[in-house]
Amino acid sequence: FEAVGNAGVLKQATKVTRKGGTIVVIGIYEEPNIKYYIMDLVFKELMMKGSAIYCNNFKTAIRLVESGKVNLKPLITHVLPLGDVKRGFEMLMGKTEPAFKVLLKPSPP
Repeated sequence: FEAVGNAGVLKQATKVTRKGGTIVVIGIYEEPNIKYYIMDLVFKELMMKGSAIYCNNFKTAIRLVESGKVNLKPLITHVLPLGDVKRGFEMLMGKTEPAFKVLLKPSPP
């Protein structure tokens, strides 16, 4: 599931999705046209689906993660304190360093 709405993240999704896998795009993109290398889809036999009404997919996604069939940990490239939210967004936008998924961790009370 690509929910960020960033062309770089979509490109990276094609790199980390297994051969024959499916990428579901639910992110909202600022740019309506994205430059994309279609051969990534062809060589890995990937399927890309767009979805604007995806609430029913959450139950399936949660079941897959809970069962261990889907491991999301390899997608997490950075864990930052909540106070570094600006830095996290800059990373995702490719302004500082490459990042795929940045988690923001709240400080303990």
